[in-house]
Amino acid sequence: MRSTPNGRAEGPPSGAHPDDDLLLDLALGVMTRGRAADLFTHLAACPACEERFRHCAGEVERLRAAAAGALAGLPEMPVGIAARRVTTRGRWAWMLGSAAALAACLLLFVTVVRPAHEKAADTHLLHWLPDPGELVVTRTPGGAAADPALTEGLASYRLRDMRAAAAALGKTRVSGPMAAMAAVYYGSALAWSGEYRAAARELAGVNMEALPEPWRGETRWTLYVAFRECGEAARADSLLTLMEAGKGTVADRARELHAGH
Repeated sequence: MRSTPNGRAEGPPSGAHPDDDLLLDLALGVMTRGRAADLFTHLAACPACEERFRHCAGEVERLRAAAAGALAGLPEMPVGIAARRVTTRGRWAWMLGSAAALAACLLLFVTVVRPAHEKAADTHLLHWLPDPGELVVTRTPGGAAADPALTEGLASYRLRDMRAAAAALGKTRVSGPMAAMAAVYYGSALAWSGEYRAAARELAGVNMEALPEPWRGETRWTLYVAFRECGEAARADSLLTLMEAGKGTVADRARELHAGH
């Protein structure tokens, strides 16, 4: 049985359900790609384990957001975060509390690394989309996988494997509101992969007004970056002006960027 970088065995015996430590390793992206693929296959066939993983991935996203806030004074970069945690009766007890406790935790237990497949020079303006949570339905009422490509693509996005995410999300066959959300994550994955023109084409066809926040604002931002990077300056400037007129994090980001020019 293979081991993760933290020294634990990398997977459960064949046919067994993954324990909480394995799901956390999967969410943090510290498994080999082959073992991660094996676990995603299990999750696609096991609604209970998929729900546990979605909860775990959500906790990781909240930790990433908290870390990003604490590190706001540093140059922005995509981060993979390995955090100390303790397990109590199968549930996570995160070592976070007040802002001061978070800062101390970051100094002692957080390692910031740049994934090898990401190029900072090409993606410095991009921001990750939030975890989709319950907004994206990956199962039918009967419990079957609604679209395996969607499930695989979102799982790869959570692991910050943008090439794999783009490859899977480009094959989705969903309709209605789920089609818009799939397009949003597909466009983001394309942009993170440096395929800005393809990202612009994908995201320009999304009805932004139908998206809930924060996806609406973050999708507009991704489209702005895509327009800017593929030479569509007029369209990028127009979108930046639109975002500046709004409220919230993305509007503040747009005004800050404009003021810095």
